[in-house]
Amino acid sequence: RQVLSEPSPRGVFVAVGSIMAELPAARQAEYCASKAAVGQLHECLRWELRARPDARHVRSLLVQPYAVRTRMIDGAALLGEGGAPCHRRFAWLGLLLPPLRPEAVARRVVRAVVEGEERVYIPSIVGWAPTILNLLPAAARD
Repeated sequence: RQVLSEPSPRGVFVAVGSIMAELPAARQAEYCASKAAVGQLHECLRWELRARPDARHVRSLLVQPYAVRTRMIDGAALLGEGGAPCHRRFAWLGLLLPPLRPEAVARRVVRAVVEGEERVYIPSIVGWAPTILNLLPAAARD
């Protein structure tokens, strides 16, 4: 709200969510819920900005990355490192789609800002996963 009170406001609000907002997982309730909240914040802000003629140069960008290689995911079952046996079944995913390097995510965010995008999945292929999985029966999805 402070930014919008400036004369001729300009800029981009970058909200960093996660694909986990749309692909919930066991033992990740708090993380998934908080990232889903980030997505809703982005959507509400986007609508609010569009309704304000004085904010035509202010945008909101939602970034939904896959796992980013940080200390937060060290030892994660996704990487085939630890985790409960029921979670190690996802280790194959880490082989097919290794965690992203933070520098690569940062470059993609800058590109999205410059190109005027509103929502970015990193890598883009993960954006299709929720849609595809939601077409499956719950037993197959789980």
